[in-house]
Amino acid sequence: MAGVDKKGDAMSVLFFLIAIIVSTFQASGRPQEAPDLVVQNFEWGALRRTSFTQPVDHTVERSGRPEDRLPGGALPRLEMDPRGGRGEETTKQEITRQETYALVKNVGVKTTKAVDWEYIFFSDTDEQKELKRYKFHTKIKIAPGDTKFLSKDVDKKAASKRQKVNIIRIEYTNGSVWQGADSKPK
Repeated sequence: MAGVDKKGDAMSVLFFLIAIIVSTFQASGRPQEAPDLVVQNFEWGALRRTSFTQPVDHTVERSGRPEDRLPGGALPRLEMDPRGGRGEETTKQEITRQETYALVKNVGVKTTKAVDWEYIFFSDTDEQKELKRYKFHTKIKIAPGDTKFLSKDVDKKAASKRQKVNIIRIEYTNGSVWQGADSKPK
């Protein structure tokens, strides 16, 4: 009989421990140290080209009227104005800029509202000697299962080839917040 009681007590303790572990993981899906966003790729200083058309800004010297055009000059390109249906002289512009980005996937069950993230440069392969750290805030909705880019314009070169991106804070559309264990609150 005494052996049965010891086995019963051991089983009760084991059941109790399993219940605590299961309830902890059910409440959050995973330990709070891991964010719901997984960084899949990142790059510093990626070139991004943006093309757009806009109305020509005519000056006094060059109004765009047929009688004011230079002889032998190219005729302006016309596009239909979707609002008024009339033709309007336009010009194509292209802007090149540098940006940093992190491609992230939402592996959680809540939609994000905003993400704080940091881009870190190291001087050593062990990632112990930090050279520079940049922090960014991006307002972006990422539904569960979706993958999106977090990006910001940058004007500096990469400080090192040894780089890392961390998610440090996530605001959700339901008002809750995930804060990384080693990051400081705002």
